Amino acid sequence: MQLRSLLITPITLLFAGLPALPAMAAHDHDPEWLDGTQFDQGVYVKIHHPRVIRELSSFGGGLVVSNVDGESDALVREVRYHLGSASGPLVRRPDHALATRRTAYAEYKSVRKALEGAAGGRDPVRAEELVRRRTVSMFEVAEGAFVDRFDVDDAWVDPDAVSYRMTVEIDLVQNGVARTLRKPVVIPIQPPLPNGTGSMRRVAYDALTGVSRALPHQPGDAQLGGGSAWYAGDQHLHTAYSIDSFFLHLNVFNAGFYALAADLYGLDWIITTDHSNIHFSLLGYEWYSADQHQAGTEQTENYRNATGFQAYCGQEMGLGQQGFFNEPSHYLAWPKDQDSMGYLENPGSGLVFGHLNCESEQVIIDRVNDAGGIGFVAHPFVGQSLFYEEWDFDNGATGWAGFEIWCSSGGVLGSSDEQAIAKWFELLAGIPAPQGGALPPRPGFPTRYPVGIGDSDAHTIMDIGRTFTYSRLDELSRPGIMAGFTGGRCVASNGPLAFGMLNGAGPGGVATGVATGANTIEVTLQSTSEFGPVGDYEISVLVDGSPRVVVPPSGQPGDSAVIVIDNLMLGPEDGFVNVFATSSVGPPRAMANPIWLQFD
Repeated sequence: MQLRSLLITPITLLFAGLPALPAMAAHDHDPEWLDGTQFDQGVYVKIHHPRVIRELSSFGGGLVVSNVDGESDALVREVRYHLGSASGPLVRRPDHALATRRTAYAEYKSVRKALEGAAGGRDPVRAEELVRRRTVSMFEVAEGAFVDRFDVDDAWVDPDAVSYRMTVEIDLVQNGVARTLRKPVVIPIQPPLPNGTGSMRRVAYDALTGVSRALPHQPGDAQLGGGSAWYAGDQHLHTAYSIDSFFLHLNVFNAGFYALAADLYGLDWIITTDHSNIHFSLLGYEWYSADQHQAGTEQTENYRNATGFQAYCGQEMGLGQQGFFNEPSHYLAWPKDQDSMGYLENPGSGLVFGHLNCESEQVIIDRVNDAGGIGFVAHPFVGQSLFYEEWDFDNGATGWAGFEIWCSSGGVLGSSDEQAIAKWFELLAGIPAPQGGALPPRPGFPTRYPVGIGDSDAHTIMDIGRTFTYSRLDELSRPGIMAGFTGGRCVASNGPLAFGMLNGAGPGGVATGVATGANTIEVTLQSTSEFGPVGDYEISVLVDGSPRVVVPPSGQPGDSAVIVIDNLMLGPEDGFVNVFATSSVGPPRAMANPIWLQFD
């Protein structure tokens, strides 16, 4: 309890009195309260809480109440948090006045529509004016909102239950009439994430006949391919120090609190990556500053030292100038050689937030590498007019390690992710064949091929780890994590773990002695009750980006299996093999990095 308070309090004090707005999907630059269907007589209520508990510990959350579109002013008389404590509910009596923000709400909607026309009409002066008016109206809508936080002790949570339940009651007075809003919260309690270890059912599958048969159990069926285990992390996260996270998502949580939430979700590491190409000030506060980066670095370090959880602070940097407005692309910068790179300058200018007209791709990439960092291209096929552009793969820049083949704060594979995967396969096809059991170095690059990763791009604590990366590590440490990324020992996932082993080589490795003709690949698939039994999954063995073998869902129960696929036909014209697993009944999926082929 004291540790959590230590982590939250600095950010709460820093932004005391400033407005905050509710959560929404990442990269949607409209706040959630724009959807009036969520209002109760014009009053908007948002409760921030963990979405799941996989590793039980004490946790916290937040509450916002805003009179966005009420016909009259309102008063928050009392708030009661029914959290499961034997001593009864946590009671606040704020008597907090909520002035109606109907006029500002109407202005925001009007400006939003006009801004779409200005962007399409390529009118920078008009766009600048409208962005400023939009920001002011957003501030006015949020101004005066009631913002609070609460803590839940792990002793109040039954670990054997299927969920933790709490209720928030808010007593309001509006138009002289008292009423109570009751907001129930249900947080599922789920097993820990897979780690590739443990006893697994073994099944043989003949790729030529499509016939499956059970195999005898063997000790050590978990196929790790070297290393101690598979670990999971999310390395694209935005805290309150990202202005969109703060204004649009009611995010007053700092990097230490993010680490606590990720720990609760069963992740093994995080890297926070606040927007560093934002240059904006309001009421004496600035985004993004060297002081904010230093605070994030200290917050992650404090949590890491206190708990052992691997938390680090990086940046999401703007780089390049594309389109009529000179929008940047986005680039994830992480500390590699040391626990911190320090604050990396990311100058820009224009359109209120100072986020345009950034330095070139090569300048920023070199700055990251020179600081002992490593960088991955963020959401390469996602752009937002006036804010950022897709990555230009023809820009000639070198020095980047890979890119996000899956970036989703909802854990759903979208069309932009499918574009990223297709581009990934195209680039992998251009990598020279391995020799002597290794890929040749790529001059000017830190990795021997573009490594594909998964991230959430979370702007709220609820979205941390909805999409993430598994990596096979020799040790759970910063050097171990970075070695996993640079070696390509990675699986992009939203829950299940799937990877192949071919002649002793796993993702990122080189399979030597590959036969021209029939080969055997062992696929490990591990899930939990949260993501469905392994029998729900279709397994695809892709060769050079195209399906070569598809194992249909077996319908068998259980959380773990090793599928020994015989008669995988390969030839010297083939370069690499990927293993993908996709649930047939929902969104869970896993996409492993390639195994490279070296033939006899």
